[in-house]
Amino acid sequence: KRYDYLTTERADLEESIQNLEAAIDHINQASVDRFRETFAAISNRFERLFPIIFGGGKAELSLVYPEGSEDILDAGIDILAQPPGKKVVNIGLLSGGEKALTAVSLIFAIFVVVDFVIAH
Repeated sequence: KRYDYLTTERADLEESIQNLEAAIDHINQASVDRFRETFAAISNRFERLFPIIFGGGKAELSLVYPEGSEDILDAGIDILAQPPGKKVVNIGLLSGGEKALTAVSLIFAIFVVVDFVIAH
């Protein structure tokens, strides 16, 4: 009787583990999908706002994956900017004022995308 009880408990636990793993997979996939959509929207808006704020130039966001990983949820984001009359560089190589304007461009891009999502 005890053996039957423990066998049933074990089967229930194994089923719970499988259900939990399926739920985690579903959540991870939903996170990947939403991140891709949001990143694309923010990146697009950032590329459009940067030249307006700077009066020219261009900028882009790119994903940077850790060595040996292709999981988008592990990726970092790199900000490349080209103020008018300069070459494309990482945000870390810009002057303080250029960094501030680039950051403002990115913040505005995020606000526009978030505002659109909330409104709809």
